[in-house]
Amino acid sequence: SSGINAEYGGSLTIQLSAQVFPEYFTLDHIPLELAPNGNASSAPNHFRVLGLDYGNAPKGHVLGNYEFTEFPIQTFAVQQNPYEKFFRFVKLEILSNHGNKDYTCLYRFRVHGRPHDTETYNG
Repeated sequence: SSGINAEYGGSLTIQLSAQVFPEYFTLDHIPLELAPNGNASSAPNHFRVLGLDYGNAPKGHVLGNYEFTEFPIQTFAVQQNPYEKFFRFVKLEILSNHGNKDYTCLYRFRVHGRPHDTETYNG
């Protein structure tokens, strides 16, 4: 097996500017034509996204499990949010990458959704 496994994988917790009902996530990596030797082995492969009730919550609400295959940018729909919750914190867990055993590079991760105060939301 290649890449990072769940036991040793990395994670990133993001505090959003407001409570958001997540609808989509976008993951960015360097375009293959700009990568050294056209190699994307350090790009995330399998990952999970969780909504957290607070920043250092030990457990989160799994919003989906995904595979990053469309370089350099791919957008993913939330797969589940059974309690239809708004979140101020979102955690990205990298479960594997495309083969690099030393590190995983993350260029940008975006959360798209509806803010809690929808009266001030302009779409």
